[in-house]
Amino acid sequence: MIQDMDNAEFEVIPERRYVKSVRRYAPESLIPHIASVSAQFGIPEIGRGWMHRPDEGITYYPWALADIASVSLTARNAPRRHHATPRQLRELVSLYNASVGAHSHTTGSATAREILLLTSNLQFPYQDEAYPQFARTKAIFDAGFPQDYRPECITPGWDRELFGTDLAAYSRTALLLYVAASQFSGRFLPDRLYNGPEAEQFEQAAPREELLTLVDGHFSADRDQLRRDHARVLARSKSSPNWTPDHRRYAYNPLTSHPLVRGMGPGYLCPVPALLPRKAGPAGIYFAGLARWRTAFTRDLGHLFQQYVGSQLALLPTADVLPEIDHRIRGKQRGKSADWIVVHDDAVLIVEVKSAMPTQDYRLGWAEGVSTAQEKIGDAFEQIDRTARFIRERREEFTSIPSDRPIIGLVVTLEPFHLAQGYPVRQELPITSTPTLICSADELELLVIAENPSMSDIVLKAVRDPAVEGWALKTITGQRSPLRNQILEASWNTFAHAFQ
Repeated sequence: MIQDMDNAEFEVIPERRYVKSVRRYAPESLIPHIASVSAQFGIPEIGRGWMHRPDEGITYYPWALADIASVSLTARNAPRRHHATPRQLRELVSLYNASVGAHSHTTGSATAREILLLTSNLQFPYQDEAYPQFARTKAIFDAGFPQDYRPECITPGWDRELFGTDLAAYSRTALLLYVAASQFSGRFLPDRLYNGPEAEQFEQAAPREELLTLVDGHFSADRDQLRRDHARVLARSKSSPNWTPDHRRYAYNPLTSHPLVRGMGPGYLCPVPALLPRKAGPAGIYFAGLARWRTAFTRDLGHLFQQYVGSQLALLPTADVLPEIDHRIRGKQRGKSADWIVVHDDAVLIVEVKSAMPTQDYRLGWAEGVSTAQEKIGDAFEQIDRTARFIRERREEFTSIPSDRPIIGLVVTLEPFHLAQGYPVRQELPITSTPTLICSADELELLVIAENPSMSDIVLKAVRDPAVEGWALKTITGQRSPLRNQILEASWNTFAHAFQ
């Protein structure tokens, strides 16, 4: 679902007017109202009208609440600001909605691709369900490395070096913060948990001092830190010739790095609890590891993710799953096929795994970002096409794979490259003789447990039916929650059982 931006419904206002209106109000009065509203909705399921409040005559979008909070918290301190009430928050949400995409509508400066990528990359992450994000992180890092790979930095104790605790405790802390903030009007109140009737259970599950050290070190920040963080990233963004002031809301929000705020009343204030699963999800760990070990971490993670994808494919009940095939190129030179080959009764699926992440330039719809995405995942198309050709040519190492049925490629990415499946991004990717689809880890978790239609039914429909051309594969599955995915459930139980 994408928020409607039809100009006929409201007057489009300038971005600067919206920002100025937010900063009229003292954060100490405005942010608690945002947190209280955000906590009521949590992570939604699409199609339930979860954001609409007819009694208030307003629709609360989580991305709007997150931006209002960011604009307020990163403002310079100013005396005698107005006191905000729930009514003022409703007015600010209306102003945000009226100023969405203002530069696109008033100046015509944005291309269709930019508008679509701006909107989808802003809104879609807030529509992901929380619990699979928590479970996926631990499952990926538990997948193990291939036998012939020696990790560079993800070795025993890597998580303690990075977080000061193990990954299970990190995930458990994020989950506790998410649930507590969602239940207590957007606040995490340690005294309420550790001095209450269930204090002993909480102390056993997550010792107070250990938890607070983790919260202060990785999940929370005061306003000064948020302001500095935002200013640093914003300065880098402004250096691009593509930048306009109207890009601000689509760019970096410091609350994604520190979802909790210190120094705003009792305990910790969490303006938008929906940001916590993303902080503890694969993307959050990716960037934390990248900052510490640079590309050595991403190389290690790539091998873990490849194994994780293989374990998900192994859940398919009626398919044969083969690992990458070592083959002769010429003379003594050897090469490897795509990462996984899945043989169904009605199709052969060639899977190439990419732990690549979309850059901010991609999220903003800039040509440079789309080109970078092409570089990151474009070679996967060529690897798939090469493997398919070897199967069709009956190369010696590939004769066990049938060539009498459709051969389809599937590129699996760690995080979604929104809209990469269709216009306006797909036209930038290589043209190959093998029809190839793109999906992210969360979609794969749905595909492997799909029954009616099955995974092979879905991928065949995606490449044959013009009516669904460009659709995300999870849309075709007709399913939403992958909680019955056995791997996610097993991962969930390794850290969440303490609070059940």
